Amino acid sequence: MSGTGVDERHDQAHSTVWGNLREAMSTTLLLALLTLLTQLQTTHAGSTQRVPVKAHGVMAPTMPLALQRVAYCESRNRHYDQHGRVLRGRGNRHVIGTYQINRLLHAQRAKQLGYNLWRPQGNAGYALWLYREQGLAPWDATARCQRQLARHGFMPKIFQRSL
Repeated sequence: MSGTGVDERHDQAHSTVWGNLREAMSTTLLLALLTLLTQLQTTHAGSTQRVPVKAHGVMAPTMPLALQRVAYCESRNRHYDQHGRVLRGRGNRHVIGTYQINRLLHAQRAKQLGYNLWRPQGNAGYALWLYREQGLAPWDATARCQRQLARHGFMPKIFQRSL
């Protein structure tokens, strides 16, 4: 009786273990980088409160309160629609994701900065960069909603949870 069947199963198990280890290490590295990014954040005027956000099972950068309100007003904190597709704007199909970023205006710059607007982390990361550069101006379409949330102290439940 030959031991090749045992050897093949051992090789497959070994390959699977190393594949899982590589994936776990990649995820750990991503989380470490996001943590570092969070620590390097500077406070934007009027947005000193920061709350950890968990989006789709992945730790997103800690977002300024104003951007948390943007996410709620723009998409109700959703990156995907009910069919699992990236959320797009109703009136403007070029705005995508949690922060409804206009891909025609921002895709090239986002890519240069290393953000993929189609992914939750990339959409959130670019939104944070854009907020630091331009404040809330890119999201003026939902300014009324944002003001109402701020005035009434309303904060969506997703942002009230701690990790």
